[in-house]
Amino acid sequence: MDRCPWCGTDPLYVAYHDQEWGVPEHDDRRLFEFLILEGAQAGLSWITVLRKRENYRKAMDGFDPEKIARYDDAKIAALLQDTGLIRNRLKMGAAVGNARAYLDLRDAGTSLDSFVWDFVDGEPRINRFRSLSEVPAVTPEAEALSKALKKQGFRFVGPTIMYAFMQAAGLVNDHLVSCPRHRHYGDFPDWIRQGLGDQAPATVVDARDGQPLPGAAGFSGVVITGSHHMVTDEAGWMRHLMHWLEATLQLAEAPPLLGICFGHQLLAHTLGGEVGDHPQGMEVGTVALRTTSAARGDPLLAAFCDQPWAQMMHRQSVLTAPAGVEVLASNGHGSCQAFRYGHGAWGCQFHPEFSADVTRAYLQAMRGQQLSDQQVDDLLPSVRECPQAGAVLAHFANQAVPAAA
Repeated sequence: MDRCPWCGTDPLYVAYHDQEWGVPEHDDRRLFEFLILEGAQAGLSWITVLRKRENYRKAMDGFDPEKIARYDDAKIAALLQDTGLIRNRLKMGAAVGNARAYLDLRDAGTSLDSFVWDFVDGEPRINRFRSLSEVPAVTPEAEALSKALKKQGFRFVGPTIMYAFMQAAGLVNDHLVSCPRHRHYGDFPDWIRQGLGDQAPATVVDARDGQPLPGAAGFSGVVITGSHHMVTDEAGWMRHLMHWLEATLQLAEAPPLLGICFGHQLLAHTLGGEVGDHPQGMEVGTVALRTTSAARGDPLLAAFCDQPWAQMMHRQSVLTAPAGVEVLASNGHGSCQAFRYGHGAWGCQFHPEFSADVTRAYLQAMRGQQLSDQQVDDLLPSVRECPQAGAVLAHFANQAVPAAA
């Protein structure tokens, strides 16, 4: 798979493409930096801005809005003499004005993070473009964000600039589907596809759209993914999915089935288990599990027993396991972190599809909202890759593909 061609071979551009562009960003200071730099780019190439970014950081106090907002005419005049910056009076004046607008927004009780991410409902928009010619220069969301920022007093935030900002800060994922970073910073279906591997091509069905669900008999395996919804919401689409699960589990030759996080909880609830908010609160980050003796002989979790670390990201849990299931993993937070029902249905509370980077991005997204700054700072150092947990998807694919033969 090849990188997006726009970054070429320039090491600075390649590093930016691989490490920053399209990574969901929730830190207010970093978002402000992107906002200023994208405005500075107007009419220029992005590589020009990248080559000057360190100069900007040194000359403009690390993009600290508190300090930039206090810049007077003398300071602006000095900046306009700095050859390491883009010496445009309008852009420099806009940077100072935007710092003041940023502070006004903050003082009104709204972070820049929550303000901009609201235009994509808090979740990255995952596009699936195959060529650069398909990537738009502007979208309705970018136009709406531009209009809202201008109303708040921001300048150099036109729709085209805002779409470039959304791409850079990960509000949209515009890596081409042929690019490894698209799969790395995708969403549940993208990551699960990657884990299943090429031998198990996947069809995505969105249970929330109200359309009749296809019969399970036409599939060699079924994965019920995580969701930002809660099982206890008992939405209509969840009830339909539960009925579908009941019917599928009763099939004489039911395809292998795997529920992940929300899917794990929904499967347990369908089987008669108790699901709800955990009294200890959320369980997030990279955590250790205890596997049971039954897991040692399980086709999905046997290898996991040797390195039982996994990525967790959940508020609700299976509080009481359904009767008739074999519990495969637990820990101090939950007594049913993984289970098997019969010979071909599994639930796992952890996310085998999450990389360490994905977990870190989720933790950063929770900063100042579900988690305090201190909690996030405490959790981040312990986040690590969990290859044996990730292999659960490949083991499931091995169970599913023969069923299609």
